[in-house]
Amino acid sequence: MQNGTERVSSITSKFNILAIGENWCIDSIINIPVVHWLEKNNENIKLKVIDTDSYSKFMPNEKVITPTFIIMNQEYQEIGKWVQYPKRIIDVVESKDQVRIIVEKRRYRQGEYIVDTLEEVLDILINYSNNIYSDRRK
Repeated sequence: MQNGTERVSSITSKFNILAIGENWCIDSIINIPVVHWLEKNNENIKLKVIDTDSYSKFMPNEKVITPTFIIMNQEYQEIGKWVQYPKRIIDVVESKDQVRIIVEKRRYRQGEYIVDTLEEVLDILINYSNNIYSDRRK
């Protein structure tokens, strides 16, 4: 399997990512820099970050969880969405095992799952390039 740097370098299609986040939100603080790293390492990826108030002006009836990454193709058509946590953390939360939730969320907040975020967003980008739509919502 390729590492993150090789995978991001392999992307030749153009993508636009809209990140909705807040500077007080720990999940935004952890995950938005991951997508920023993608933008810095591949000129085909463009990132725009807005806060929830700005998003609500355009989508007043849609509740948004931060961070949310709306991933779009070159024509700004949505091709995928990534919301709040890596899947591994979502699975832990859904297990309802309180001790495990506390332990894993602590590890998550220490940055131990940023590679999961990177891989999941890369999967959306690469799968789209291979004609597979991905919509990973909570």
